[in-house]
Amino acid sequence: MSGKYYPIVMTDNLNKSINFYEDYLDFVPEIEMDCFAVLKHTKHKDIRIGLIVQNHHSLPETHQKAVQGLILNFPVENVNEAYRALYLEGLEIETELSLAPCGRRHFMIQDPNGVLIDVMEEYDPFAQHNDNNDDIDQMMSSCRIQ
Repeated sequence: MSGKYYPIVMTDNLNKSINFYEDYLDFVPEIEMDCFAVLKHTKHKDIRIGLIVQNHHSLPETHQKAVQGLILNFPVENVNEAYRALYLEGLEIETELSLAPCGRRHFMIQDPNGVLIDVMEEYDPFAQHNDNNDDIDQMMSSCRIQ
């Protein structure tokens, strides 16, 4: 397969969406048109996100509506710093910073289109449980899909 993979989010306010990803998540426009944009991460050049106006003629009319049920995962080097910075910027924190048993510390924010952004840092969930296999089994069972 040639080309680049990236999600494309439909939006009813392209400029507001571009500004959100620029201001809070370190993206810059790579391509920007009146109805479409591709943003590239400033530090991780292979990470992109597309934005398209939701009433664009190329989209089926039945799908020209707000996005629902989408979570975009954004790994960071220091989730505490990211949390503090976004909180101080005044963004509403959708889920508080927490430690997930599956190996991540994370919190969620929401973009202007209703897309959840999972800001996360990976950690070794076994580092603090090396001596007790029962703890490891219990922790891993909470990760399994029920």
